[in-house]
Amino acid sequence: MQRLRYGYLAKFIVLSEEESDLRLLDLAMDGLGTTEAALVEFLCARPPARVRAAKAKWEARHDASLIDRFDAELSGHFQTLCLTMLKGQRFVESDEDRECNMAAAEEAAEHLYNKGEGQWGTNEEAFIELLCACSPEQSKAIAEAYENKYDKSLSGAIKSEFSATFDPNLRNALLALLQEPYDWYAYRLKKAFKGFGTADKAVCRILGCADKQGALKIAAAFEKKYAKPLRAMIKSECSGDYKRLAIAWVTTPDELEAPAAPIELPADEDHGDDIELVEDEEEQAEPEPQPESNEEPTGKDDPDEPPPMAMAYPVAMAYPVFVVSVYYQPPPNPLYASAVYTWV
Repeated sequence: MQRLRYGYLAKFIVLSEEESDLRLLDLAMDGLGTTEAALVEFLCARPPARVRAAKAKWEARHDASLIDRFDAELSGHFQTLCLTMLKGQRFVESDEDRECNMAAAEEAAEHLYNKGEGQWGTNEEAFIELLCACSPEQSKAIAEAYENKYDKSLSGAIKSEFSATFDPNLRNALLALLQEPYDWYAYRLKKAFKGFGTADKAVCRILGCADKQGALKIAAAFEKKYAKPLRAMIKSECSGDYKRLAIAWVTTPDELEAPAAPIELPADEDHGDDIELVEDEEEQAEPEPQPESNEEPTGKDDPDEPPPMAMAYPVAMAYPVFVVSVYYQPPPNPLYASAVYTWV
């Protein structure tokens, strides 16, 4: 099992960003069911340019429309959000450095209140349309305006308006749009480490799909948010070569940037085995992440790969099954027929 986890993470790491995103999409949608959490990570925390590039690459490789695939795999308001984010038009990269318009943020906060807590029922389309069009900086300004005006956080309003039981994927996607990408990745890692066992696939996706600088930023965001080093959590929750690879990926610098510089491997720390993250009441009430199989799917990640070798399976013994029809008439019993003939 450890070898599977090591290989799962290593394959993400060695691939380019486009190829790792393609692999994530294939693994999320191939086979029975869909891994919605992986789609949230891809759509709501990637730069729009990267989403557009992955979409074009996926469609060229599969000779199919990714929009059509989403339409077939997803449903409801979560489908609407994913199709909106797939366009990669959340914000233009050149707009990141612009100052947020607080007047527009206050107007957006009032709009969300009127479509949510300010009325009976929730207008999901209003939240999707507004938050999918905002950059993380704009979303942060809207959240600040909402809290100042209504004495409640926007994330708290989303948690109360959107069910964690009936529509958890839409809820998580909207919460992801309110945060900086690296902060969201840190939060998802915290949830992956929570409870009995570790959601290893989520850990591999989040860390492996990030380049070296991105992995270091995720580790910095995790430590800033939770005052615990990410490498200590990995040491506590993982094991074997899988643990060593994950720790090296989030701690050691990029050797290609300074090939002549010596690399200092991180020393072991004593607080790694008994580390525990404290959760607030809202987080404790949230449902546990849905378990995912830690084994590789049987489908191929690369269409050029040869088909897997056939495997021998034990053959079950077949037993005869008799079905009696209501119109069935059994043949006469010879003994009974002889007795009747004698009596007559």
